Amino acid sequence: MKSYEAFIEALKDNADIKRYQQLEQVLMSDETLNQLLKSLKEVQKQYVHAQSFKQKENERHFKKQLDDLQNQIDDFPLMKEYLNL
Repeated sequence: MKSYEAFIEALKDNADIKRYQQLEQVLMSDETLNQLLKSLKEVQKQYVHAQSFKQKENERHFKKQLDDLQNQIDDFPLMKEYLNL
């Protein structure tokens, strides 16, 4: 059990984990990013719906929206560092 606790303590002191947690707090408190993520989830639902009903034109439309939203999220400041960690 002590090795488990030592492992947990080592993780808490890890600089990468601390930075990841800091970035997470900053990113999740950003309204613009939260709105982008909310929009992404909605479009994902629409895309899956179009796929399930074999609506090819709608599927292409929602796929393009998904790609655009994902690019906006990926280009968000600090997001690349967060995802790399």
